Amino acid sequence: RGVLQGHVTIGPNCPVAYVGMACPADFQVLASHEVVVYSSAGRIVAKARIDAEGNYRVELPAGNYKVKVEPEVGIQKGQSDNQISISANSTITLNFDLDTGIQ
Repeated sequence: RGVLQGHVTIGPNCPVAYVGMACPADFQVLASHEVVVYSSAGRIVAKARIDAEGNYRVELPAGNYKVKVEPEVGIQKGQSDNQISISANSTITLNFDLDTGIQ
């Protein structure tokens, strides 16, 4: 088995803010998302929760995978799959910087 890990950022989370406007913190937005790992045939093989700091980690058997953050948001909708290859006893880092498209 190997490890897939990384960091996820997402934003902006509010339109132009004004004094007194409540805007959800990054960790609140990230809590509703997860990193989803698909086999090369398109079957879900693992899901990883994103923690309050934006980090995730999942162990996987050696092989080739496609990875996405779901649900897709903003300009990330229809994003291409991130192709990775996991080797036994290795760690792959895959970070995501998601743009919600809010201006």
